[in-house]
Amino acid sequence: MFKHNTAVFLASSECWYLLYKNIAS
Repeated sequence: MFKHNTAVFLASSECWYLLYKNIAS
């Protein structure tokens, strides 16, 4: 359960990072 939550958190963080990078550029 913990590993699954961590994977989801990392995936969502990467999505937010890419989204922010696209807006900032």
